Amino acid sequence: MHNTITRITNIKHPLYYIAAVLIMAFLYGILSPKSVLALDGSQFNPGRIIDDSIFYNSGAMNAEQIQNFLNAKLPTCDTNGSQSIGYYFNAATGEVNKWNNVDDGDVWVTTTRAIYGDRVASYGGEWRGSRAPITCMKDYRQTTENIAPESGLCNGYTGAANESISQILYKISVSCGINPQVLLVLLQKEQSLITDDWPWGIQYMKATGVSCPDSYPAEWAPYNCDPAYLGFFKQMYYGAHRFKRYKANADNYNYKAARNNTILWNPNAGCGTSNVFIANQATAALYIYTPYRPNNAALFPNSGPTGLYGTGDACSSYGNRNFWRMFNDWFGATIAVDLPGCVEATNTTRSCVWMLRNPNGQSYFTAQVNARDALVAGSGYSYVWSPFFGNAVSLPGNIPIYRLTKPNGGSLITASKPEYDYLAANGFDGQGIDFYADPANSNSGYTVYRLYKPSTDEHIWVKGESDRSVAINNWGFTDEGVAFNSISPIRQEQAAPTNQLLVYRFADMPGNSHFWTTDLAERDRMINQGYNYERVAWNSSALTTTKKVYRLYSSKMQKHLYTLDENEKNILSASGFWVYEGISQYMSDAPTARPVYRLYSPVTTNHLWTTDANERDVLVRSGTFRDEGIAWYQP
Repeated sequence: MHNTITRITNIKHPLYYIAAVLIMAFLYGILSPKSVLALDGSQFNPGRIIDDSIFYNSGAMNAEQIQNFLNAKLPTCDTNGSQSIGYYFNAATGEVNKWNNVDDGDVWVTTTRAIYGDRVASYGGEWRGSRAPITCMKDYRQTTENIAPESGLCNGYTGAANESISQILYKISVSCGINPQVLLVLLQKEQSLITDDWPWGIQYMKATGVSCPDSYPAEWAPYNCDPAYLGFFKQMYYGAHRFKRYKANADNYNYKAARNNTILWNPNAGCGTSNVFIANQATAALYIYTPYRPNNAALFPNSGPTGLYGTGDACSSYGNRNFWRMFNDWFGATIAVDLPGCVEATNTTRSCVWMLRNPNGQSYFTAQVNARDALVAGSGYSYVWSPFFGNAVSLPGNIPIYRLTKPNGGSLITASKPEYDYLAANGFDGQGIDFYADPANSNSGYTVYRLYKPSTDEHIWVKGESDRSVAINNWGFTDEGVAFNSISPIRQEQAAPTNQLLVYRFADMPGNSHFWTTDLAERDRMINQGYNYERVAWNSSALTTTKKVYRLYSSKMQKHLYTLDENEKNILSASGFWVYEGISQYMSDAPTARPVYRLYSPVTTNHLWTTDANERDVLVRSGTFRDEGIAWYQP
């Protein structure tokens, strides 16, 4: 909980005092921030750093989303320390990292990180955990232990062997009621663990700075932390535990919500204090954890009004500034805005995909509520609507949809990882996986078209042929093809294999008949109207060159008929009792494929089609149906 910009021990970075600003920038990956969410120091409100509704939202991310975030932040890890590093080294004594008052024999050298780490360890630094191979945060695993629940605080922890970092963070966030995004930012603020491609063991040992005060007993050496809280798991659990305790026992701490508080600018009391009205408990918790307020030099350093990534003066502090900046950069606004929620997502995996428009007229699409809110609250974007749905987590058959921010402030979402990687390397700001969808041309979801307007360099995504036609004919967009299929807000099914479609089955139709359709919109309308949706019956072919299954309807008998026999279709259509409704589906020409059986009930005059031989046999034995053989074959 120190006041430093990073809490990594100085020995790891020998140029710290030579080029502090550059090193801090590289550690956070922000030498040239491209994001449209770039902040201005004037937006920092010392009394309202983050709202309670965001800070204590333990459901903001699940374990899979946490893992995806970690993977996106650090695609490559220098596991074996193969990258180069420069430092002072004394071959005679083995001493490393002497950047001031160079002794005789100290020579500036450049070696691999692995060699450097070995030399640090050999020179009395084994406890730092500097030897290769190392493990980056995204790949980190630990066997965790049981922790008993505490009334009014965290709900304890059930330990497990070899747990992933994402699972640990998720379980802790749920137990303690803390937003996992807060915990991710805490790890970066304290030890840069999220983006460090060569972290040492000491960073995990002191991951959140819990019980690692500025002043400490001599027996706490060499880590300078209370030994009872050392190690990643304990640091993580008790970091969240502290935030929970600050809320549960708010009156026991110096910084309190809903009143004026005297807050130091810096650990140096000579820098003075300021008076801050703390608006909420989350902001009070941040000051209890890091009890300093950033001054104007920290909010507006020499790098200019957007220089929240640099250093200020001798009285500057950075902990709470960095928390606020990182959260905004990574997850969106820390201040809640009054925008609509996604009703259709309640108690489901679904998420609304939101459409915004920036002050220059560019469209921006995202399923991330925090990103949406940050753009509206902090960057002047306006909310338009939610045109379609995705999934917040990947379900079987789903594909990832990646989001990039274009240089003009618009967005580009794509199912193509090669396209995403190319654009991210060529001026676009890659945001990683934004949501999950169904593959293009599947009928488990609705078709989403990607359209482009050359005159304004704007992309939009629309659901369905009607909106596509309007955008092309009235708005000047050109069609770039099917991007993916959106998720149905009514009922999700796993997409069929390539070149196949799902056939949906309903029961309890008029006359106690059944009904089958490949039309997702028709299926969803019927579900909304209260018809009894049973399941996916079988798969049909998406290729129109295969055998046709015709669909007819008799209003007098209130039932449908499906047949491969074109002659039967023509005779029934001409009878006046049946109306031909079109091709229902396409089936295989190969008799070796899985059969669909046709049955007829002389009792009800209904037909039934099924792939289930057991269902067929039971109905035939019951005497209510007779077997009419194989109607057709699945693809």
